Amino acid sequence: MDWKNWNLMRILRLVFAIYTIHYVVESKEWGWLLFAALLLWQVITNASCGCQGGSCSMPPDKKKDNNHKVDTHELD
Repeated sequence: MDWKNWNLMRILRLVFAIYTIHYVVESKEWGWLLFAALLLWQVITNASCGCQGGSCSMPPDKKKDNNHKVDTHELD
């Protein structure tokens, strides 16, 4: 694990994952364990839920032809 890439959001995810795991053990609400595992996976892999790194951007439309000529002559 690379300890140089730790930012505030990664630390907050770790704290929230530990808190959620503690809640699951204390209350025996085992359904929350999946959520805690997701948070822990995000901490370990440094992944996020959103568009971090520009992964949500759409590629340019290659089919669109912008090089067409317009005839400006008047029709008779």
